[in-house]
Amino acid sequence: MATTTAAGKPIEAMPLRPGYTGPPFRFFTSFGTCPKVTEEGRRQIFLDYNFLVEQEKRRLKDENKELKEENARLRREQQMMLSSKRTRRHVDESTEALETLPKIKDPRGFFKIVADHYHVDKNTVRDIVCKAITKGKLTPEPRPGRPKQLSPKKRKAIVEVFNAKEGRGSLKRMKADLIGKTTWKTTYGPKAHTSPSTATFSRLFNEGSLVIGFVRPRPFLNEKAIAERKTFPVHALEFRDTLLVAHDEAYVQVGLKKSAFMVDLSGSPAGVEDSPQPRLWQFDGGGQAAPKIFLFGAVSKPRIVEIQGDLYIDPRFDGKVFLVRVRGRRARKRKYLEHKKGDPMFENVTINGTRYKQIFEATGGYLDAIKQYFDISERPEDYVTAKVFCIDLDREELENDNPLLAPDSRWQLPPKETEIICQEDGAPGHGFDNMHDKPTRAHDDLVYNAQTQGVKIVKQSRHSPEINPMDLGVWSILKSAVESRSCEVPTFTGRNEDAVEAKIWEIIKEEWLALSPLKLFLIFEQRRVLLQEMINKNGETIGVEPHTGLRKKWGHLRHDPDFVRQKLASSPHDVKSFEA
Repeated sequence: MATTTAAGKPIEAMPLRPGYTGPPFRFFTSFGTCPKVTEEGRRQIFLDYNFLVEQEKRRLKDENKELKEENARLRREQQMMLSSKRTRRHVDESTEALETLPKIKDPRGFFKIVADHYHVDKNTVRDIVCKAITKGKLTPEPRPGRPKQLSPKKRKAIVEVFNAKEGRGSLKRMKADLIGKTTWKTTYGPKAHTSPSTATFSRLFNEGSLVIGFVRPRPFLNEKAIAERKTFPVHALEFRDTLLVAHDEAYVQVGLKKSAFMVDLSGSPAGVEDSPQPRLWQFDGGGQAAPKIFLFGAVSKPRIVEIQGDLYIDPRFDGKVFLVRVRGRRARKRKYLEHKKGDPMFENVTINGTRYKQIFEATGGYLDAIKQYFDISERPEDYVTAKVFCIDLDREELENDNPLLAPDSRWQLPPKETEIICQEDGAPGHGFDNMHDKPTRAHDDLVYNAQTQGVKIVKQSRHSPEINPMDLGVWSILKSAVESRSCEVPTFTGRNEDAVEAKIWEIIKEEWLALSPLKLFLIFEQRRVLLQEMINKNGETIGVEPHTGLRKKWGHLRHDPDFVRQKLASSPHDVKSFEA
């Protein structure tokens, strides 16, 4: 972590007064060009100012003592002059030598001393000290800003649109739906019936809550979601976890700036009981986005073997099935610098039904990875589960432009008996038409082609990320590793995007290979507990996860890959498979 802000100011500081033995405290709240002073920094400024004042008082007290003695001596000499009838001139000179007690030094000098020490403006120190003296305590400085412009009628219109979209959609679409709902004053031209700006939404959500008493919220889980959450866990508990593969996608980046606001629509009129379910509304905070990479990962429950009465993780089936960095590849249409026409050009892509199907069916894709994981004889010599997967964007554009080349069943093989279950969610990027609640043609084609390889694709219940092992723990482990090693990632300058993305992928790959199978095993065990909890909750949202004691239950489980491989090679009859 950097120790200075963008303006070159230190993010941490030590007090000005001597004798402080504590650690450095955080002085600024952020790394921006105009950072705010923390509450601890404001307190230390006030304490340092008081220290300088007290020090000056002690110094003046000693000077005053000497000055009083000098004044007493001068008065005695004056009396002696008067008694000896000296000239008036000598009396006037001795009278002018008498001085009054000196006053305390100008406090503005102390403001500058403290300001120079903490690298802040002198007026900032003055405001903090003056407000602390007048109010008797330190309070955050009031930030100037525009007054609230939203009336209850306008807030009601926003909540109605928000409820109609069930918390989904973008701010741009909400703005379009609010046109004509009410009069939104604007300073840009004579328009009267316009929608609120994005800044208005930001200010509204930044308040922390949106309480409208006469607008009832829609539940977060609709009837279809609750029905699926009732039926899916019953079948999922019957799956063999060692033959279950769960996959998901995620974006990973360093310095992700997100703004998340909990919009509370739980207000109700006086005397009316209500059971609120606040929803989380997220959108990008703006600014230049940091580079990110798109990942597709899949895991299975690690298998266990028993050797001489002890349980070990089987290193051949450690649960790490597939992890790829998905990129798009296209041929250059013209010469650029040292690159020739036709040279490959790579770019980041998002997921859709066609690309999702291609990740499965391509050579070296997901289905091949599943086959190699469960069948050791299919593994090549350079078998690795973390690699880069490229999507041919030129071929994709050709298929989209020509309907005759639309994706279809290309393998034309009869289905095999199902052994392996592949769990997916119903995201639109996986080829699901959630508007009409049905899969697309590309997804139907994918399900058939996977069945020919003995893989059955099963859709998990909607709004249930807690039963997907990737969402349950794997992504958080990998993302936390990237954040903890963010100092290794080059600082994004706007021109080194490739270098930043390459380093992020290098960290992800290292952490994936070093991921402990014991953690994967406990994640799958926790998944079964949550499936049972969904049944107990009758499909409702799980507010608090139950305490399971899985770490204590499986604390005797060991992971020693070298020892297990040695036993498998020397005496395989001593190694027995164990199904948890």
